[in-house]
Amino acid sequence: MKIAIYDPAPLRNDYLTVKYLEPMIEYGKDSGRDIGKITSFDGVANAHILFCSDYYTPEIGEKLKNNNNKIILFDINDSSYINNLTKLQAIDLMFKFSGIQQTRGSDELRISDNFEYTKQERYFIPDDVEWAAYVELRDSGRLLPMLYAPFYHCEVEHIPYEQKNKKAVIRGGHHYLRYHLFLNLLKHGLINEDSAFMTRVYFSDTMDERFKYCPECLSAFKQFNKIPYSYYKSHQRWGCNNPHMDWQADELEAGFFQNHGNHKWNNRCVPSFYKLTEEFEKNNGPVDWPLVENALNGEFIADEEFYKIINGNLLYGDYKWMFSVDIPPRFWQAASAKTINILPAWTRNQVQVPFLVEGDHYLTFEETFSDIDKFNSITKEQHDHITNKCFELYNLWINHDKYKAATHLMDHIFNNIESI
Repeated sequence: MKIAIYDPAPLRNDYLTVKYLEPMIEYGKDSGRDIGKITSFDGVANAHILFCSDYYTPEIGEKLKNNNNKIILFDINDSSYINNLTKLQAIDLMFKFSGIQQTRGSDELRISDNFEYTKQERYFIPDDVEWAAYVELRDSGRLLPMLYAPFYHCEVEHIPYEQKNKKAVIRGGHHYLRYHLFLNLLKHGLINEDSAFMTRVYFSDTMDERFKYCPECLSAFKQFNKIPYSYYKSHQRWGCNNPHMDWQADELEAGFFQNHGNHKWNNRCVPSFYKLTEEFEKNNGPVDWPLVENALNGEFIADEEFYKIINGNLLYGDYKWMFSVDIPPRFWQAASAKTINILPAWTRNQVQVPFLVEGDHYLTFEETFSDIDKFNSITKEQHDHITNKCFELYNLWINHDKYKAATHLMDHIFNNIESI
């Protein structure tokens, strides 16, 4: 069997090349496989051809099939969605870097104007024709989940349950749902002080003008090296350049807190998140403002420092936008540190590789945070059971030595390719 990898320069996805395609070529040759790179689809026949789905078109699919090739795509776009679903009839296999949706919909958080949390089902793929195409691709075995592994493997000290801080760490971009998880964990005394949202990059002189904050934000940051809550309180009006909402209006518009279409919130300015926190406080009681201020002025840290934070805490929490990648690299970083991942309940609606089971490999919270207090009573038995099982998977599927990917992971990929 001939395996050909199409991955021309300039690279479409550096992560895919370095973590998957290059190790597969190296390991494939070492294991006696006929594998190598091609620079064009022209003249290629009787081969299993692997490439990033960004390059795929129905015309390329027809050309490759006419030459008796098998088409294997790697789809990676920080989402569970697949583009051009109705145009994938020619492909033989797709590895999707996310979970694979098993239900037509999942419950989405809704936030009323008086800050009440409810939930409502939202379809993964609303269009009936596209949903039918997704189901056919999934149920035929031509759509498989793919592990989204951390870029680097680090050796991490494991701290026993008795010595761990019984709190949760949240670190990442200041996404709307993630920040609501932060607030609700904070409400129940479950947030670690090292939690942080990476706002500092938006004050950089090199930040894309489309995402840079207003001159008043930039001025305040230059003065204080952050935006203090006290400065926000004394500053009467900000020249906010968020085109999607006016968080400074005397009367907030209907649906102001609504989660659906949260592009108006994701990665927006620190003052707008202070306003959001004040509204949360009105309905949920006092918040720890120094901790909020510290979290909203966060910055990126090296992996070595990140591991020192997560391995000393009981929980690592995340709540990304709906139908995103529910099991991102940070999940596996927490697993390697023997820290329990907590995720929204909708996580159980997708199948992952490796196969993950709620209660065995992670814990969930209701999308409305109604059960968040249960994380105050996690036992040593729960901790040891979940972290040991997750660490076993990490060692099998991610930990690597000779190659930049684990041989078990590459065997999984090759076995599925060679079974076509």
